[in-house]
Amino acid sequence: MSRATAEIELGLKLSHKLSTCRSPYDALSACQEWLTEEMNARNEDARQFMTNCQKFMTEGTKLFSNGRSNGRISR
Repeated sequence: MSRATAEIELGLKLSHKLSTCRSPYDALSACQEWLTEEMNARNEDARQFMTNCQKFMTEGTKLFSNGRSNGRISR
């Protein structure tokens, strides 16, 4: 939910900046700033996704190993 809110705020910020532009250069600058922020957000999303995948794989390995060590079952 917080990601969606941040996305909306970023879009509104761009809309506001574009509505106050006085030249094509101002518009280009506003779009470039928006794109930079958007790419940073996507980078953070990807980093978080990879972290979650790594945690999932680690926990899955622990679950499926079921206490086994070196291919042997612990008794």
